[in-house]
Amino acid sequence: MSPSGFDGERRALGMRVQMDLPPVPESAQKARDSLERFAEVVPSHKLDDARLAVSEIITNSIRHANLSPENGRIHIHIEVESGLLSGEICDTGDGFDLPPPPTPGAFEGGWGLYLVDAVCERWGVEKGKMFCVWFEIQAASLPKSRPRLRRG
Repeated sequence: MSPSGFDGERRALGMRVQMDLPPVPESAQKARDSLERFAEVVPSHKLDDARLAVSEIITNSIRHANLSPENGRIHIHIEVESGLLSGEICDTGDGFDLPPPPTPGAFEGGWGLYLVDAVCERWGVEKGKMFCVWFEIQAASLPKSRPRLRRG
């Protein structure tokens, strides 16, 4: 069993996906592909938003958490419940402070969390035993019950 309690590389139960992946570029694609199981209940444009958020957060883990395939894992938990697609992506890195916005027209990167902010109703970070970035995307036409929260 992995440190996160996930059993095996991937376990999908109902409308939930849990994955335990190595910190390598191919992991972002595996995680994006796993969201396909939600295609029957999540509108395609919202599923695209979730794919973008997952990809950007995992890419940050790969680039900035200083993990190696031998000693690090990225733990992913994504689910759909009551019209809300929520996710949590965790690693054992030290975390981060929200960087200043990149310069408009800059192509060197640094836009990942700003893209996450643009496509998610809410997102934030939590530091405990692991560093986690969580997000929520309203996947159904339900009234929003919580205000947008920006953390960083």
